[in-house]
Amino acid sequence: MRLKEAKQLYKRGLRFYDGTLNTFLDWLKGYRMDNMWLGDLNHKIAQQYFTYLLVDRKYKAKTHNNALGVLKTFYNECIKQEWIEEKNPFAKIDKLPEDYGTKNKPFSNDQVADIKEYLQEENPYLWTLVCFIYYSFMRPSELRRLKVGDVDLEKDLILVSGIVSKTKKRDVVPIVPALRKEIDKMELEKFPNDFYLFSGYGEPAKEKMGENFMNKNFRKVKTKFNFETDYTMYGFKHTAVVNWYKKEKDIREIQKMCRHSSILMTERYMKSLGLLDDKDAVSKLPEI
Repeated sequence: MRLKEAKQLYKRGLRFYDGTLNTFLDWLKGYRMDNMWLGDLNHKIAQQYFTYLLVDRKYKAKTHNNALGVLKTFYNECIKQEWIEEKNPFAKIDKLPEDYGTKNKPFSNDQVADIKEYLQEENPYLWTLVCFIYYSFMRPSELRRLKVGDVDLEKDLILVSGIVSKTKKRDVVPIVPALRKEIDKMELEKFPNDFYLFSGYGEPAKEKMGENFMNKNFRKVKTKFNFETDYTMYGFKHTAVVNWYKKEKDIREIQKMCRHSSILMTERYMKSLGLLDDKDAVSKLPEI
């Protein structure tokens, strides 16, 4: 089976990212390789393509990694469908380390205090969303997919299913007392378990919150306080990490709350936030 034919089957039957595969096919076309058999694509060609993305297309790490994920998934599916028997040519291409610190900056405690006062008066619903991000360490995209039934108030846990989680793995997040106060105000017992926890109506609903709802509402906050573009709703998760680490110095607990797959991932993440450079901790090293 040829690449173009596989693309059409993949598009009709599976989750598909049209732009990424089209970009790859256009590059192959430039070298007259767009009509090759699926099994003829090898690791060398894959390497050349990602060098092209970095050097010629100027892809940043996150865009590079997203493209790599799509192409790996595409070829894994081709193997699963038995269109080819060979190994995935993209399997040995490594992800690039992403600089978490360049976007979604953590807020200072003074900034959070100003935002809290403003939102509690002007947009209490957005403040509830802020509290969920801060106290649960959840990503805005994950909150949009949560349902009422995912909140277990008897055990004080939020159940994060594979459908909800960015990592596609099932997990649980503890509900801390400060977040429980916000949840109690939502009166979740009035809503069916299959309603989305957050919507565009200010309460749980059958339709989940729009993708741009949080950012659109947070723009008013950014305008009010003259925040730069790299201050976002996601930044409240980073704020929680910074505050917790400064208080507890417990990187493994942060790994659990962030639901990172490894301690190395957490270390890289925290270094990008300016943490793990604790001069005070080093100064307490006993003398010999």
